[in-house]
Amino acid sequence: MNKQFFIFTDGSAIGNPGPAGWAAIVIHGTRRQEIAGSVPWSTVSEMELRAAVEALRLTPSGARSSCARTRNC
Repeated sequence: MNKQFFIFTDGSAIGNPGPAGWAAIVIHGTRRQEIAGSVPWSTVSEMELRAAVEALRLTPSGARSSCARTRNC
């Protein structure tokens, strides 16, 4: 079984801070899952990290990220 997950994320805010949202695509083998959310007030940085956190929640416990920004949080 393939243990690799591919995660693509993005976050945005209008006004920074302002109305904000995040989205992620999680791919594992042939399975693809898209998730997204929004909040009335946040920053781009918060939404970028929220997208990564929510995507990692869809992976098995103990999964690791190759992104330094998420590893060092």
